[in-house]
Amino acid sequence: LRVFGFNERAIKLYTKIGFKQEGIVKEALFRNGAWHDVIHMGLLQSEYTVKFT
Repeated sequence: LRVFGFNERAIKLYTKIGFKQEGIVKEALFRNGAWHDVIHMGLLQSEYTVKFT
């Protein structure tokens, strides 16, 4: 998946459920007068475990 670097809540959620950062595209989005990174995250099927809490 891809997420914008300024979306800290989404990044925290994706990390919590097991996604890992695989790469960054630096300054890929110009929004509201500033450049932002796009973060690529991934999760392999073999790494996925269902967690109910």
